[in-house]
Amino acid sequence: GLGDVYKRQIWEMEGDSSLLREGMLFDIRDTITKKYYSGDYVVREDSYVITSDFQGKHATKIIGLWRNDSNNDLVGGPFRTYIVHDKEKSKFYFIDYAVQAVGKLKQPYLDQLEIMARTFEVVSSTRKTE
Repeated sequence: GLGDVYKRQIWEMEGDSSLLREGMLFDIRDTITKKYYSGDYVVREDSYVITSDFQGKHATKIIGLWRNDSNNDLVGGPFRTYIVHDKEKSKFYFIDYAVQAVGKLKQPYLDQLEIMARTFEVVSSTRKTE
């Protein structure tokens, strides 16, 4: 099933637009995925950053390949990360998904995960009192 071939995660971090440099974004993803995905890292020569749209908002998107060669197993596959900047809160949201489907076509999984990723929305923490 789909659960056997993908990873997905949403991270929140504070910062400003200086974080949006390609090398910095790769480093941030590496730091987070080493912790949550047991050592995954961005294959820099096969990854790049583009400007994108995310639910009508300006976003940055990383398109690339990940690899994890811990435990003497070399595994990897395609990943996508949307970086959405909430300027009002000075926060960035990293919406990340990755596929590991040895011997299978990856695009159908990427397409399904893209649909799931686009359901993310920032919910205001302020409540109206009546």
